[in-house]
Amino acid sequence: MTGAYQRNGKRWGDSGQERIAGKTAGKQTINYGGRNMKLSIEEKKILYAFGCGSHENTVRRLKWVTALTVDEKVKRRVLCLARKLDDGGAGEWYPCFYRHLRLEMEGYFEAKKHIRMVEKSTDWEGFYGKAV
Repeated sequence: MTGAYQRNGKRWGDSGQERIAGKTAGKQTINYGGRNMKLSIEEKKILYAFGCGSHENTVRRLKWVTALTVDEKVKRRVLCLARKLDDGGAGEWYPCFYRHLRLEMEGYFEAKKHIRMVEKSTDWEGFYGKAV
């Protein structure tokens, strides 16, 4: 990782988001059921929107969403996620994983809401002067 530095045993990247979260903002490796699974923020958003506590129902729903999606990029992303989850043995650890995902994504959306509120309520011209 270029430009990363170490502090208190944690390695952080350059972006402020990564330093605040204390972890990388891109793909995160999740170890459930003895196997590592990497999920991007887009995949987490898809699971947040279309997933449920039942592994079988989630995989079935993602396959239906794939069939109904018109955009090729989104279709591929949803199908890849469905295949990741459909890989054997996920049914045992999926309910716990899904609960943690819901909590993580609720925190993510709450933080985005607070950032938008701060951006709207801050008078930037007072800090930097009027724009030219």
